Amino acid sequence: MSDKESKDLISQLKSLLPILVVVGSLAGFYYTTQHRLDSLEAEIVDLNAQWEVSDATLEERLSALEAQVVTAQSDVDKMEKRYRRRNGDD
Repeated sequence: MSDKESKDLISQLKSLLPILVVVGSLAGFYYTTQHRLDSLEAEIVDLNAQWEVSDATLEERLSALEAQVVTAQSDVDKMEKRYRRRNGDD
């Protein structure tokens, strides 16, 4: 390899170096962005699973409360009838 060919090769490598740096930077940016997106997606899936469990739990609690309201209303009705009988308001 002659001195001129050696200088041409070095010149070509110097020209190629900024391109390689840009490509490497873009690849790194893509990798980190993809990793962050995957991580966020996993968190969203976990939160959705928790919300589904919470919704089921809320439905159970609501049903229990509705049953308690019915029982309480029945008790109030009985107490109201007793009060009316005692006071002659029938």
